[in-house]
Amino acid sequence: MSKFVIKRLLNSLFVIFLVSSSGFLILSLLPGTPQEAKFGERVYYLEKDEASPFSKYWKFICNFSKEGLGRSFVTGRKVLDEVMDALPYSLLLATFSIFLSLLISFPAGVSGAFKQKSFIDTLILFFSILFNSLPVISLGPLLVVILSIWIGVLPVSGAESFKSLILPSLTLAIPFSAYLVRILRKSLEDELKRGYILSLRARGISHRRIVLFHALRNSLFPFLTVVNLRLGSLLTGAILTETLFSWPGVGRLLVKSVSGRDYNLTVGIILLSSLVYIFLNLLTDITYALFDPRVRYAYKE
Repeated sequence: MSKFVIKRLLNSLFVIFLVSSSGFLILSLLPGTPQEAKFGERVYYLEKDEASPFSKYWKFICNFSKEGLGRSFVTGRKVLDEVMDALPYSLLLATFSIFLSLLISFPAGVSGAFKQKSFIDTLILFFSILFNSLPVISLGPLLVVILSIWIGVLPVSGAESFKSLILPSLTLAIPFSAYLVRILRKSLEDELKRGYILSLRARGISHRRIVLFHALRNSLFPFLTVVNLRLGSLLTGAILTETLFSWPGVGRLLVKSVSGRDYNLTVGIILLSSLVYIFLNLLTDITYALFDPRVRYAYKE
């Protein structure tokens, strides 16, 4: 087990280096400079940086060993301070939207397994396909029109109160919960076809008990994997949603840093994103290895 964890950690360090390097080099190839993004194109009176992308990256590596991620080119604040100011908002949005997704998807997915091929199952499947096909860029304005303009119960944007959290959370939770319903329903459907389920039915155990105490537990692995990956993407910023609702999270900060050619801040956000994804993937792999002996045996082989 320890060898499995060490190997995953070494792979993670390589991935972090590769992601940060490619992100910095791609950003440095974009036209424009931080000065032009801040003051406009007529900056001939300012000293322009004509260094190559590789020399800029080498300078970044040298400064990183001394000063960490450095300071933002636009605000002059430390990159870590900028990211840590935005992270709690993304954490709040991610946690609440995941909570809403589980609150919607878990009962719906289990209900579909209880009554397969019934009218309720068909209705759940229809709405899951419908809402899963709605992109954030369409669902967000639709919710604004209904809940903010027509009904007038929620604010359109900002982060002043708990009400401001509901619209962006619903925008993220509705399509994701629809996707989770399909994942859980399919996983339960496959699990209910296994041989041990037939044995349990032959022993006279009720369908409800089989689903809740046997099939559901064994079908949660793909469900939890998708939830972990989604949590990682939300913790590192839901770019469209945060921009649409002016939510001051990491995603909106990333848009500002890219548009302002703020290389240090952009690389800092990319590093944060890769760290969160890698940590959650590592946590998922370790959980699989603990509860599924096939993972440990495959690694040993």
